[in-house]
Amino acid sequence: MQRADAAAPAGGSGGPGIKGTYVLDIEVCQELTVNVGRQGPHRFRRGHYYYVGSARAGIRARVQRHLGHRRRLFWHVDYLLAAAGVRVQTIWVGGLHPGECQVAHSLAAEVGLMEPVARFGAGDCGCPTHLFRVHSGTKRAAAMLAGLGLSACTPGMFAAGVQEDQEHTRDVDG
Repeated sequence: MQRADAAAPAGGSGGPGIKGTYVLDIEVCQELTVNVGRQGPHRFRRGHYYYVGSARAGIRARVQRHLGHRRRLFWHVDYLLAAAGVRVQTIWVGGLHPGECQVAHSLAAEVGLMEPVARFGAGDCGCPTHLFRVHSGTKRAAAMLAGLGLSACTPGMFAAGVQEDQEHTRDVDG
């Protein structure tokens, strides 16, 4: 078991101005089709998806935006998160190293996760995708993310005004 707060980046869950990489563990509760901006409609099967992103101006602000009500859908993941029956279970946070592309490549290669939407979240890099559907449960992927130095946090840690404390950390089975 790894304590979610044991390896948290400086500033806890990516406090104001902390740059870095994050991974959203997204649960899709029922099969759905989502219109993903210019990419058009995409079918998502029920299950867990890992979305890899980075925040140059601060992880906390970026994740709060993803978790909140969006006036304007901007990133590909915003379209998915705006759909009914979709929720973020866990947020993995880390520093600048490894970067989002390295984490995405590790998820694709080491864990053997399927790429459900080509170029999803990867419009500004050469990666095939930054969204992965987890086939064999999340424990193996969680262990790999922890091995890369990312720490698991609950969505409550990113609520406006919430202080990092014991009630918002999560034990993660490695």
